[in-house]
Amino acid sequence: MFDLPFEEKTGELRSEVWKKWKEKDPVEMVLAKGEALKDFGLVFLDCGRRDEFSLYLGARIFSTRLQQMGVAHEYEEFDDGHFNIQYRYDISLRKIANYFGKE
Repeated sequence: MFDLPFEEKTGELRSEVWKKWKEKDPVEMVLAKGEALKDFGLVFLDCGRRDEFSLYLGARIFSTRLQQMGVAHEYEEFDDGHFNIQYRYDISLRKIANYFGKE
């Protein structure tokens, strides 16, 4: 169970709950903690352009913020949604294997 950041009947914003949601929002967190990502050897983001939850919007902002902060990363969008995208594992797992294989 979790609290929604708005009243279900009226849609009115619940400020105290919204503040908690924003604290866990990756886009907000990158502003506060993004410098630590500079030490990561691999930062890879990918998302579907047809994501049913529109998560590509946040991913684009996240990538832009990383770029503005000078954090090296890779960002890819693919032509699919959020579900049944196991075929993308070949890409991300290969990147992880290559990263750890170089040590």
